[in-house]
Amino acid sequence: MTIKNSWVELSISVPNEFIDIISEFFFQSGVSSIQNIERENQKTTLITYLKNSKNIDKKIQKINYWLSDQFSEENILSSRKVIETDWIERTRDSFEPLKIGRRIWIQPSWDNQKTPDGRIKIVLDPGTSFGTGRHPTTKFALLSIENFLKKNVINHFLDIGCGSGILIVAALKLGAKNGTAFDIDPQAVENTRKLLRSNEVKKRATVINETLHKKHLKSLFGQIDFIVANIFLDPLQKLFPLFAEVLNSEGILLITGITPKQCDNFSKICGDFDLKLSSKETQLNWAKMEFIKN
Repeated sequence: MTIKNSWVELSISVPNEFIDIISEFFFQSGVSSIQNIERENQKTTLITYLKNSKNIDKKIQKINYWLSDQFSEENILSSRKVIETDWIERTRDSFEPLKIGRRIWIQPSWDNQKTPDGRIKIVLDPGTSFGTGRHPTTKFALLSIENFLKKNVINHFLDIGCGSGILIVAALKLGAKNGTAFDIDPQAVENTRKLLRSNEVKKRATVINETLHKKHLKSLFGQIDFIVANIFLDPLQKLFPLFAEVLNSEGILLITGITPKQCDNFSKICGDFDLKLSSKETQLNWAKMEFIKN
């Protein structure tokens, strides 16, 4: 008999002007999709899911503390346990196919719509890891990958903090020859391998359940043309010198997952590592920075 995974459903009703900031916080807390249900009086109910792990109570408590600071009201988050099939069915209605850029089409496996002409299909269902294409940081990365591959070749693509695996899959399907993905979360590694397999690009990729070390890259020196790091500030700062060391001349380092205020941390030091800031973009409370290797 197959044992269903247990999840915790979280829901909160908020004024519409708070949808974006609360959605961002939910994504930071580890969810991968959010269902929005419009209510009366300019309010919306946000529903999302977290895996029922040992520390789930502490995680919910942390979310409640943050929400209390925003609304000056305690315990406004509702929660209940559900089995996996329940929440997947619930999120299906809100997980429609998504167009990004000129070529990307992200589609859940249960949707039978025809892929629009000129687009490459990425089959992706909501899951336990970050990265469905709907969050600004993921969109930033997907658009940058697509734009770079219009006129350039990627011999080897490096994905740091791969989450669901959407970025390495997109890079490979858009034309990158090979790729390597890293994540310290075993669930993210498992999800990335599954996504590579279901999108038929597994043979051109390696997925590693560790943080990035120089030992991993000895065989890749001279091959890495594009690095994407969709992770938070602290690991970005620690890995920044290594990114610069292994990146090819004229290669791109894309960092996202940071806030606009945190951009100065990298614009001030990039010159020390032969990197030049080529573009910067912000959306909501998120930022993207692209560097090119001199």
